[in-house]
Amino acid sequence: MHINQPSFYFIPSENTANDSTFSKITVSYNFMAGCNITTFHPLFEIQPAVLLLTNFTDTRLQATLRMVYNKKYSAGASWNRNEGYSFFAGAVIENVEVSYAYDLYLSGIGKSSGGNHEVSFRYRLPIELFKRNPMPYKSIRLL
Repeated sequence: MHINQPSFYFIPSENTANDSTFSKITVSYNFMAGCNITTFHPLFEIQPAVLLLTNFTDTRLQATLRMVYNKKYSAGASWNRNEGYSFFAGAVIENVEVSYAYDLYLSGIGKSSGGNHEVSFRYRLPIELFKRNPMPYKSIRLL
């Protein structure tokens, strides 16, 4: 058994261990690239991103374009090759991020479903929670 490409039997029995119960998990690779682009107005930011998933027999490509306003509101669209489109929007209100997404499938079983709706809530931990308290100021006159 190799750590990056495990193989196993579904039914671990000496009598049924044949090729039909044998399975192998192939190695897959994920490549992601993105950046933050400040626009003409400093409150707006554009965040393009590309995600490539491959195991060298099947390859998936996803491209996303997101626009952020004042680091609180965001909206964007995503394209999945051979699958469909996604549209999303969200807002951050006092460390709670609320977002909505709609996926529109163009092929496969999802094509007849009419789309998929997603709502998510995420809490952002404040960074100050993990920072040390600064040392109190000491005057050399009081030493």
